[in-house]
Amino acid sequence: MSLNSNTVNTVLGPVPAGELGVVSVHEALLSVLPGAEHAFDITLDRAEIFETLAGKLRDFRAHGGGTIVDSTGMFHGRDVRLYEALSRTTGVHIVASTGQGPEELLGGYFLTPQTD
Repeated sequence: MSLNSNTVNTVLGPVPAGELGVVSVHEALLSVLPGAEHAFDITLDRAEIFETLAGKLRDFRAHGGGTIVDSTGMFHGRDVRLYEALSRTTGVHIVASTGQGPEELLGGYFLTPQTD
């Protein structure tokens, strides 16, 4: 949230804080183990995933929900383009947080100074 403007950055852009409604602050809209899409016995049907999530978000909205804060990790299926489409379709605001856990649980890449 920007303290200067009282807005929250969602996947569709800034939203005034007063328009967020009821906020669910720690959700994982889509969580997939890294590499799962390459497994011979797993099929990820993106259309089915979209319809399932859209149904759940519509239900959330019908029960008074306004905003979801997604905490899915960067390497666990987080899909901001999917979230954009879901937000447009359902009217639920979606905040894509950093998706990183506590520092002690991060891999070496995130703990190594980067120069690029």
